[in-house]
Amino acid sequence: PLQESAVWIDETQTYHTMFSRNRASSPVVTEENDDPLGISDESNDKKFPEDQLQEMFPEGSGNIALENFVAAWYLLDNHHGTSFDDLKAGLAYLKRKSNQQTEGPMSFVKANLSTFMDCYDTLSGMHAKMSQDNSGRGTKSVTHTLEETLNDANKAATTLFHDVLGRKDSADATRNALGVLHRFKFLFNLPCSMDRNIKKGDYDLVITDYTRAKSLFGDTDVGIFKKVYQEVENRIEAFRVMLDKKLMTLPSTVEEQKKII
Repeated sequence: PLQESAVWIDETQTYHTMFSRNRASSPVVTEENDDPLGISDESNDKKFPEDQLQEMFPEGSGNIALENFVAAWYLLDNHHGTSFDDLKAGLAYLKRKSNQQTEGPMSFVKANLSTFMDCYDTLSGMHAKMSQDNSGRGTKSVTHTLEETLNDANKAATTLFHDVLGRKDSADATRNALGVLHRFKFLFNLPCSMDRNIKKGDYDLVITDYTRAKSLFGDTDVGIFKKVYQEVENRIEAFRVMLDKKLMTLPSTVEEQKKII
């Protein structure tokens, strides 16, 4: 059965790491109060000169998140105008906050000691089982048997579904070909349509269809389209020859010659 798992998260401080293009900037610390001493900086109207701080503490920093933090730098930079009594009050506030943060994890561990012991027992059992498996396999790794099983399963699946997947690929190819034929059925049906219209004497329809096909596929680079369009050109050339012969054939009526022209 599922059991609730207690998780303790220290949310008193949140660190955001900011990066620039060439170098990483120092972490920014966000607390409930920006000042860890809990003192207002209203009395510090003027900032302490930065260059003087760097001369006094060349290897230090006033950023409490950095390893080279110097408390004197921080106090001069943020509280050089704060009274001694206020600083003592801030120290007491900082100690209380520190004690609260220390008591949080301890109380969490005490309240969930049985859970930690269960986790320890589980990890110990897993370690013992893995050690036993390693000693029994010799030079083979713990996952060697699993790898062999997965490889066998993969081979069996390939053998089982090879024909099915092959037929699926063939069906997909056929479906795609039918889709192309349906989409461009005008071009693929045009040679037969031209032959039929020429026999019926619908010369205007033949010319109209040819003009449309030329505008759509005259400059195509697709192999199958070029092949079909070449058949259209061959029929148009034969159509021209037939019209020339009809014009030269006498006797013929004026109406027939107008229709041919």
